[in-house]
Amino acid sequence: MYTTMLQLLLRTLGSAAVIALLVACCADATGDTKPVAPLSGGAAGVVDTLYQTSEAPPSELTGYRRWWSSLWPVASPINLPEADDRKMHYGYTEYNGPATWSLEYPICGGNHQSPVDLSSNRMLRASGTPLRWSAAYWHTPDNMTLMNSGHTVELHANWGAEGAPQLSGGPLRAPYTFWQMHFHWGTSDNHGSEHTINNASFPMEVHAVHYKSEYGSPRNALRYPDGLAVVGFLFQMSPDASSSLTNITPSLPQVRSAGSSSRIPPVPLATIINPPRAYATYQGSLTTPPCSEGVTWMVSGYSMSVSTEQLAAFRSLASHDGSMGDNFRPVQPLNGREIFYVSQSS
Repeated sequence: MYTTMLQLLLRTLGSAAVIALLVACCADATGDTKPVAPLSGGAAGVVDTLYQTSEAPPSELTGYRRWWSSLWPVASPINLPEADDRKMHYGYTEYNGPATWSLEYPICGGNHQSPVDLSSNRMLRASGTPLRWSAAYWHTPDNMTLMNSGHTVELHANWGAEGAPQLSGGPLRAPYTFWQMHFHWGTSDNHGSEHTINNASFPMEVHAVHYKSEYGSPRNALRYPDGLAVVGFLFQMSPDASSSLTNITPSLPQVRSAGSSSRIPPVPLATIINPPRAYATYQGSLTTPPCSEGVTWMVSGYSMSVSTEQLAAFRSLASHDGSMGDNFRPVQPLNGREIFYVSQSS
């Protein structure tokens, strides 16, 4: 009977309307989701104001977790194309920038692309289990490497027998293993981030990329619609040097040229990024080609700081096309996707 009724609704109203109706019914029944009040003001201070809340964390799973689970597609693998050296070299210039990516990488024109604008009046306030960061985030890895990929600077690390840090909880239904961290920044202080908040940009953004542990490797994880999870952090300018970057920026001159890499003194990841207690989460994609979809995004509600001198060190790097900067993709349409806002008290 339920199947017949659902089919009738789908034929009559369409899938988008049915989903909206179900969301409204569930929200009214549980009280677990409600729109976040719109905010005013520019970029400065918006992040903390947007995400802070006095609500206590729930003692059990609530409608947020149920609704997030309902938005997941069936985790069936897809066939990835083999690497093709004939594909154009992507970048951020007029001739190889984001506007051209979909010509060689069709999924870059897909309907679930990232980044997006995190508009406060479109968010649904939600509750769920806290994000859980494994102890390895606070442990010093055996080694740590900076690499200039020609598009960004990446941070890789190896924890030896202990294994890489893992992330779980929140919108994630299984553990995800840390893969790498990379940065996006602008040539001026008023832009550079990939995600925006109420259309306000920030000078830099860092992404901590994780792959679903059971899939064994990042490449295999890309074959699944729940393969990757990325935690993003937005930066604001500060007159003082950020302690989070003090182990990275002094080593950037060693990787100034595209394709170069260098070992740096290893430090725990938790000294670079702080596990967020409030974040916006949605389903999206990689922000660079091949723009694979199947990425769970969690953008921290608490900004990090960066000084003028530290940002200058990033801007001194070279890309495949010259100086490295403005290596960010513009925001993409939501195309009906929901953005959830989650906050956890201590």
